[in-house]
Amino acid sequence: MRISLAVFAERFELFPNGNLNVFGIYESIAAEQFPLTLSALPLIFRIQLGYEDWSEEPHKLRLELVNQDSKSTGWMEVDVKVAKIAPGKRHVESKVATLNGVVFPRPDEYNLIMKWNGQEVQRVALSVTRAEPQAPPVP
Repeated sequence: MRISLAVFAERFELFPNGNLNVFGIYESIAAEQFPLTLSALPLIFRIQLGYEDWSEEPHKLRLELVNQDSKSTGWMEVDVKVAKIAPGKRHVESKVATLNGVVFPRPDEYNLIMKWNGQEVQRVALSVTRAEPQAPPVP
């Protein structure tokens, strides 16, 4: 199993043929007030699977958002069932996983850690910063 793409994005389109369009990729969020609560934080990723990834039991994919002190701010875990794949072949799937109700208590550096059956396979960085308050327009 390999993650070939993992990004936070504003919009995306998944097509029935497996193609993926991603728009507005971001690596930082700025907010004037904290704590900052996001109703949804979508992660768009592509997963490559091979013959060796088949199993009768589903695999566990865990997504956990941690700050630079490794304190968790939210996580989710999904079961991934892998169909049989012929030797020498691979299967690629585009996926979207959304963390709901994520709270950022303060500006910090965060990582979304992706674990496959308990083993870390990818990190996606996200900077959360304090935005400067906008001055009202001068008449």
